[in-house]
Amino acid sequence: MSIESHNHEHTAAAVDSQTDDQDTDDSYERAPRYFLPIIAAIPLATLALNLFLVNSETINYNVNAATDHSDRNDKVSTLVSEVTGIPLRVDCDNDVIDTIPLSSEDGQSYGVMGFVAPLHFMDVYLSVPVMTLREEICDTVLGDEEAPTYTSKESNEYYEYIDYAARYADSLSIVLHETEHIKQVRDEAEASCYAYQKLPDALVKLGMDEEDADKVARIALDEASDVMMDDYYSEECRPGGAYDIAESDLFLQSSETTVAQN
Repeated sequence: MSIESHNHEHTAAAVDSQTDDQDTDDSYERAPRYFLPIIAAIPLATLALNLFLVNSETINYNVNAATDHSDRNDKVSTLVSEVTGIPLRVDCDNDVIDTIPLSSEDGQSYGVMGFVAPLHFMDVYLSVPVMTLREEICDTVLGDEEAPTYTSKESNEYYEYIDYAARYADSLSIVLHETEHIKQVRDEAEASCYAYQKLPDALVKLGMDEEDADKVARIALDEASDVMMDDYYSEECRPGGAYDIAESDLFLQSSETTVAQN
């Protein structure tokens, strides 16, 4: 009932009850003041309810839209946490990564495959570090592409498997690189150097035999030697160098450095 109709009803009641005693008149005059707070509260409560429903619909929409991504994020987070030994959260989100401008060097453009923000607001909310990766990296690490099977290491199928595993190793190296940033390694060359030294062991943790792990890690390393920006290479990434952590003999160096050393 609106305030206007409520007052009209009381006005009609006052005309009909002019012969009533004074107590009735007093009770009528007090009635509008008594019900005014309740009447005023009705539209406010309605407004609050509408705002709640609108916000609830928005929240439900966002949650439903992100369900598939959330499942993938959870799986990747679990896998990466197990491999690296660091509890963390992985967000697979191309939309976020695509907001980062491309870098250029010698006429080449370089896109971002992943990043760890210096202070991610989700770090505080989730109480764990947050790593953001391209969705393609997440899909590869999860093994969405079925790995080729082989009967022997002399078969053609084995070489198809190695090709697949090398792509897997390349994606995993990005994960390991970003993990180094989570451990407060800020320098890109230092993080890359550590990542490739740790790559064979990480592949073994995921079930690959040591021989294959070493082989595909070297393939991934060779490919990275030709495609990374200069900031990702360092003279200290070598046997006995400052970045030698004795994890393996895989050291990321530019193809020019490798040629010079040979």
